[in-house]
Amino acid sequence: MLTAKEVRTCEFNMHRLFEEGYDTDEVDDVLDQCADTIEILYHLLCQSHDKIDELEQEIVNLKSKQRNVYSKHQAKKRRR
Repeated sequence: MLTAKEVRTCEFNMHRLFEEGYDTDEVDDVLDQCADTIEILYHLLCQSHDKIDELEQEIVNLKSKQRNVYSKHQAKKRRR
């Protein structure tokens, strides 16, 4: 997987064979934009994983509460 740091630090060889090449400032700008995007997406992914963990814990808590309510309901039924 490509990291933002790898994008920021990659280098291109200059080829002078045809007197044409890439404007290194433009390439650097595009790579910076790529790195920024990778960082943003990584942080969003981390936030999503954190939210999933929270929701999974909430499910566990709600299932526990559901079992308690069910147990209390069954106990009341037996007393009748």
